[in-house]
Amino acid sequence: MTAVRDIDRGWDRIKRDLAAMKKASVKVGVQEDAPPAEGGTSMALVAAVNEFGSDDGHVPERSFLRSAVDAGRNRYLQDLAKLLRGVVAGRGSVHRALSIIGAGMQGDIQKRIVDVREPPNAESTIEAKGSSNPLIDTGGMRQSVRYVVEGAD
Repeated sequence: MTAVRDIDRGWDRIKRDLAAMKKASVKVGVQEDAPPAEGGTSMALVAAVNEFGSDDGHVPERSFLRSAVDAGRNRYLQDLAKLLRGVVAGRGSVHRALSIIGAGMQGDIQKRIVDVREPPNAESTIEAKGSSNPLIDTGGMRQSVRYVVEGAD
């Protein structure tokens, strides 16, 4: 009588990792639960108004999030592909891979907040806050940028 012996050499782990990749995501930006800005305004709202400009035109569009992500898109995709190949090979987890990508994106967005200079603040705004950097007042918005990995337990 011949017996068949099934030896798992990692296929079950690879299947679990592939399933985890399908439901996992990383969110980068000013999250809803960020501490409010001075005066109690939602920090996510402050970020959105600065990213897209205000409806009344008093705050011009100063993209820091979309422009940072657009500038790094190819690098993020290449890094993610490399990290996910490592996951399939057993050298990491989906959570770790997305955390690495998220941390890089977070840093790029925070740097963009510091680097944005156009359009400049109005003279009255510069006088009121004591700085000409359009997106830095207290530093709260920059500090509120973070990443969150979801669905990659």
